[in-house]
Amino acid sequence: KEIGGIPEERIDERLAAYAALQDETAGWERDGVPGAWGGQQAVARSNARFRVVGCARRWGKTALAAHEALSCALQRPRSKVWLCAPIMRLVDRAFKIVVAYCEDYHLPTRSIQNTAAIKRIEFDNGAIIDGVSMENVLSMAGDEVDVAIIDEAAQMYPDAWSRGVLPPLLDRNGQALLISSWEGMEGIFFQLFEEGARRDDGVWECWNGRTADNFFVAPQGEDSPALVEAKKSTDPLDYHEQYGGLPAHQRLVIYPELNTRVHVERVPFDPGYPVILAGDPSGGAVEYAVLAIQDYPALRRIHQIDEVYLPQGYTEQVIREVEHRPWRDNVSDVVLDSANPA
Repeated sequence: KEIGGIPEERIDERLAAYAALQDETAGWERDGVPGAWGGQQAVARSNARFRVVGCARRWGKTALAAHEALSCALQRPRSKVWLCAPIMRLVDRAFKIVVAYCEDYHLPTRSIQNTAAIKRIEFDNGAIIDGVSMENVLSMAGDEVDVAIIDEAAQMYPDAWSRGVLPPLLDRNGQALLISSWEGMEGIFFQLFEEGARRDDGVWECWNGRTADNFFVAPQGEDSPALVEAKKSTDPLDYHEQYGGLPAHQRLVIYPELNTRVHVERVPFDPGYPVILAGDPSGGAVEYAVLAIQDYPALRRIHQIDEVYLPQGYTEQVIREVEHRPWRDNVSDVVLDSANPA
């Protein structure tokens, strides 16, 4: 915040102070001072095989994707790098940054192709960066990749990850960086983020990136004038997603405070405790659903231990299904939707 307070007209002084701070903190790391990096530096310094970043607007995700691709190609001779996005227009956005750096800094390249259909850079050290659209999963088959960088990963289809990206990484035990702004709490990107955040094996690492983490966009952090104004004029849920890097719930959910990572865990059936069934009946035309619940009022906890769900079910079918569940003999009450008393 102190560096960000240096006036804009003294921009050289501000940047010099910022660079000095990076050198100082890097020295702390070398000396073993405990602490953690934040923002883009945290992502760039991570050794995890799979890195997932759910970041806010103006965090610098496309620039980071481009720099990651370029640094890998320059530092790993004969490596293969994929710079991916759900559609070619989004691939082009990051690829243009890579091409610009190659030209501006006269980097050692053999050839650069940047057409509507082909985006490839070959370097003197044998490394290759390919711009890859994820629209057609079949076109991603048959390659061997060291690093796959996926920009706007929240917009990709599930099979683009499982069939398009993961198989080419197998031969070389490749790495992946998935980076995106949030598109709510749906889709494969959110699932991978949640799964990676639960693991503590060093293979996955996940971050939420705030707009305030980008010093060049928000030099005073959350107190930057642009963010202060945005907070005043933006719906709180939208602000958290757009600028706070936190996925927002759908607007019409009953309990918008629910966070599955905080409030939900796997629980077993307790055979020494009663079971309550909560059902939403059907006459066979629509879904029939029954939840098996164990209620612990003293602990202020409810355990949903099972579910019976038939896309087009009758009561008789549901009863037969319930009869075979291990908690059947513990059922003490059945509560049904009163809209259909029969």
